Amino acid sequence: MEPIRLLALLEAAKDGSDYLDHAVARELGLRARPVPAVTRSLDAALRLLPEGWVMHRLGQVSDCRGGTRGWVAEICRTRDCVIPFPPDRTAHTAPLALCMSVLRSRAEYDIDRDEPASRHDGRR
Repeated sequence: MEPIRLLALLEAAKDGSDYLDHAVARELGLRARPVPAVTRSLDAALRLLPEGWVMHRLGQVSDCRGGTRGWVAEICRTRDCVIPFPPDRTAHTAPLALCMSVLRSRAEYDIDRDEPASRHDGRR
């Protein structure tokens, strides 16, 4: 599944599911069996953070009418003082928001090379 399609599925989901857990695990190359409930458990979703990365903020976005529009999660490297990929979408649950943030950061940042993903493939 393409990462952009997976992000759209996570954003549209009302709750996590076994199907979404497997899709996220496949996208991130997780080989654990059984597949952790990363879209249904905040503890499992936290284990998706790349080494050296932390969750900066996890919260709900206000709709300015006493309700909320959804959850957002911000992750960053511990040595950074800025959020490199601020959330641009909300999710219905905290684990879904964290999965979205991890997937987006991994797509835009090459964790192994410690640089933006577009640098090593010739794009800018």
